This record gives sequence, C-alpha cells and structure tokens, in this order.
Amino acid sequence: MIAPHRVRRLARAAVTLAVAGLAACGGSSGDAAGVADADLEFVQHMIPHHEQAVEMAALALDGRAGATVAAIAAEIRDAQGPEIDAMRAILAGWGEEEDEHAAHMGMPGMVAEDDLAALAELTGDDFDRRWAELMIAHHEGAIEMAREVLADGADARVRALAEAIVAVQEREIAALRGIA
Repeated sequence: MIAPHRVRRLARAAVTLAVAGLAACGGSSGDAAGVADADLEFVQHMIPHHEQAVEMAALALDGRAGATVAAIAAEIRDAQGPEIDAMRAILAGWGEEEDEHAAHMGMPGMVAEDDLAALAELTGDDFDRRWAELMIAHHEGAIEMAREVLADGADARVRALAEAIVAVQEREIAALRGIA
C-alpha cells in the first residue's frame, strides 16, 4: 500500500505533467486575439501569486520550520514551480508578454511585504503557526481566482490548471488548518 503522502505527491506530479503537456501541445486559444479576458488575467495574475507561494515555501525549507510545514512547503515548491513554467508557456503561445505589474494589483491572498518580513523573523512553532495562517489565506485567494476563471474562462489549458489548483490547494488547506 502506498502511503497517503506519496499518493498526494504522485497525484500532484501527474497534474503538473498534464498541465505542462497541455501548455506544450496547445489548447483552445491559439493567439492573443482569441484569448478570453478571464484566461489572460488569470494566467497573468497567477504567475506572481505562485511566485510568492514558492518564496514562502523557501522560507519554510531553510531550517526554521518543523517537519510537517517543511513537507507541505516542499510540495508547494515542487508543484508551483512547474505550474509557473506552464503558465509562461501558455502566455508565449498566445504571443503575450508577462505583466511585470501584475504582482502589485491586489490579488486575493497575496501576503503583504511586512507580513513576509515578520514571518522571516520567526522560528519553530511560532513560524509554523504563522506560515500556516498566511499560506491558508494565500491558497484561499488562489482558489478564488481559479473558480473565477472556471466560471468565465474558455481555454482548456487554463481550465485544467485552475481545476488542479482548486483540488490540490483545498487538500493543503485542510492539512494546514491542523497547524494554524
């Protein structure tokens, strides 16, 4: 029998590979002229959203976090890095440049710089609790964004990514609630 944590990792790896494969193969939108506004906005905003989650994961992986938080952080890093690459490939396929200002557009769940700086000062259980609280809010924001594009978007690759984000991040939130 495969341990539950390995099942989650294998499922997450399969989703990441599927999203990357969709990005490489193309989807329902072939160029920027045919891209739904919701799809473009989602990809443009989710890149910096994921980048912040990877940044937060790096904090948890530098030795200040307990084993449970470090394991969740490693899963976040390992899944969201390839998802960022897939979203960049989608943008390139649409002939779109990455929006350098998207990170400053007040997306749901983004953690304020002051909160990140305060988090970096913590260690041990204090770090774990605060990291879990911030990551729960961050994930809830990503899920909100994903549900919006599922309602309004049209691109098959974006839909697959949004569905994966909802499924994986809801599971991670459940695990993090036991820490926060």
